[in-house]
Amino acid sequence: MHRRRRQPDLLASWILLLRHLGSLPYGVLLKDRNGGWRFANQQVLQWFGLEGRDWKGKTDWELLSPEAASACAASDHPAWEGARPVESIERLGQQVFHTFKIPLKDRQGRELALLSIISAVNDREQAQREAERLRDFYAALAEVNELVARHPALEPSELLQAAARVLERRVGALLVWIGWVEQAEGRLRGLIPAPTPGLEALYEDLDLSLDPNAPTGQTPAAKAVREGTTEVSLDVESDPVLAFMLQEYRRHGIRAVAAIPIRRFGEVVAVMGVRARDPQFFSAPLLELLEHIALSLGLGLEAFERQRELEQLALYDPLTGLANRRLFFEQLRQACDQARRQATGVGVGMLDLDGFKSVNDTLGHQAGDRLLQLVAARITSLVRQADRVGRMGGDEFAVLLTGLNRAEELDAIARRLLQGLRLPFRLDGESVYISASLGMTYFPTDAGDPSSLLRHADLALYAAKDQGRDQYQLYRAALEEEVAHETWVRHQAAQWLSDGRLEVRFRPLVRLGSAGTLDRPFALEILPAGPEGELLAEALLDSAGLARPLGRFVLEAARRAAIHLREQGWSLDLHVNLGAHYFLDPRFPSDLRELNPPAEPGWGGRLVVEVTEAAPLRDLTQSQEQVATLAELGVAVALDAFGGGSASLLALRHLPVALVKIAPEWTRAALDNLRDQALVAGVIDLARRLGVPAVADGVDDARSLELLARLGCEAVEGEAVGPLLEPTGLDAYLRRF
Repeated sequence: MHRRRRQPDLLASWILLLRHLGSLPYGVLLKDRNGGWRFANQQVLQWFGLEGRDWKGKTDWELLSPEAASACAASDHPAWEGARPVESIERLGQQVFHTFKIPLKDRQGRELALLSIISAVNDREQAQREAERLRDFYAALAEVNELVARHPALEPSELLQAAARVLERRVGALLVWIGWVEQAEGRLRGLIPAPTPGLEALYEDLDLSLDPNAPTGQTPAAKAVREGTTEVSLDVESDPVLAFMLQEYRRHGIRAVAAIPIRRFGEVVAVMGVRARDPQFFSAPLLELLEHIALSLGLGLEAFERQRELEQLALYDPLTGLANRRLFFEQLRQACDQARRQATGVGVGMLDLDGFKSVNDTLGHQAGDRLLQLVAARITSLVRQADRVGRMGGDEFAVLLTGLNRAEELDAIARRLLQGLRLPFRLDGESVYISASLGMTYFPTDAGDPSSLLRHADLALYAAKDQGRDQYQLYRAALEEEVAHETWVRHQAAQWLSDGRLEVRFRPLVRLGSAGTLDRPFALEILPAGPEGELLAEALLDSAGLARPLGRFVLEAARRAAIHLREQGWSLDLHVNLGAHYFLDPRFPSDLRELNPPAEPGWGGRLVVEVTEAAPLRDLTQSQEQVATLAELGVAVALDAFGGGSASLLALRHLPVALVKIAPEWTRAALDNLRDQALVAGVIDLARRLGVPAVADGVDDARSLELLARLGCEAVEGEAVGPLLEPTGLDAYLRRF
């Protein structure tokens, strides 16, 4: 018969061994799985005041103070659960101990006991440990400062995660995390570096509510956000707000936690959280260093915001938020490169608002700025999400259209843009109507580089404006020749003016009889002409470099003509068309006074300045002021080319004009189109009701004279009246009447 061999009592063997080692200069404590003390050497009994007491089989809670028992349990738990040695610093009463706890197991891996090797930390050792810890924190602070200084463009999440990794590596804390405040959602979300293996569960509470009534709303991190102060819990065992994490804290031996707010421009935007096994980890100097680190991170966040603001100012229009010229050019370059790779087309449009200056003048600059913002939003809504919109300056916008297959697609897009901008805008409770002129070009057929594309779109834009505004023009190669010709014409006119070879011609304005017969002239329009008698293009009168010199030349010619007519006994009004640029020039009234104004003796009739809608469209307030000043000088104002643009009624409404000239294209169209006849008749009737005469321009033949007479037009101008008159032929013409 076999006897079962008795297994040795391993726990008893350990106790026997420890008794033989009792003279070691360390405290030795052995606890069973239930926490009962099975062995304690003299050093332990002396430290805890248990000499002569019955301590065997009793637990920490029976032998020690509640605070000391709680501290021991907090470090025992991770050693049992982790089945691995755990090192910790514990404060038991007034003394600090360095403990090393080792779980003991039998051959089957079953837990037998927990062996604690304990050494007392005297004041010198404790100070040395604190100094080493502070040195590590200073190193961490220096590294964070370097991180902030070297990488000012780091995204906030990248900066904060990098800082968390630095702190976790440098300061010996179990876990460092940084949470980002999301005020709109009322939460604090952790920006977590890669979790340390085995500590994944400790990251689960890094999504906290900031609501003080929520379960996580009273945690140190949540309070740090609300109060803006550093919050510390030195004993997680006795802190009820951390009860929801206590099991995990015990498992990993976490004894203390701290939360330090991170401010950006004074506002708490993040929190730095630190978790440690040592309850004395968060000394006052160390917390001060953590606050310095938080301050450095806040400065880094502010630097990022300033950098982003600078980039925003450098690349975006501050009023509308659209790309500015610089960014739009770069977007266009990238779009062209992509189109080459994908064999697609790119459309580029330049858009200018018609009548924006009038809105600024009538409603104020704040309303004008608001209108620009509304226009920017409207244009953006009229193109696809992949397209781009930019503000090039003033009331000029640009559109970049990608992924096109042919140039013909631009027509539909242009029509959609213009139609969309004709719809009313609501400003301060009022409906404001504007229109736009648009020029468009196509890559790759029109040009292959961004600079040329923008120049071509500009050329097409100015062609649209020259054609009467509120329309679009596509770029064509002939525009280059037209621009080159205009440049040559400007140069030629400037040369003639400089050489004294510029001349004038006279065009009579004649009253119309009821049967279509011509009465005597009542006015002469003075027109600048070249040495061969060719009239200068009206566009030259609006050229920035020539407008004033040409205007002064025409005014001087008018003064000489007035003197001659008076000497010959003729009393005729003299009309001059000086262009919007010179008309709006603040120096215009003083130039009139200098050239002997017609209000003074020497003029037989009035001087009448003809102005188109272009002047009030550019600056309504200045136009009104100029008209009032001219009236004081005895100079009348006539509205020229009524109907030739989209804002003639605007000009007629706001300017007290003495005469209305019907645009020549309307006069000619009325011959064969009943609709146009009705429009011309309406203008004539409108002028009559306003108490001013209507003059039809562009009257070329007897049919036009008869039609206009039937419509009640008072006067006419054009080839049917007679040819342009040279100064030498003026007297002979007038004697016919």
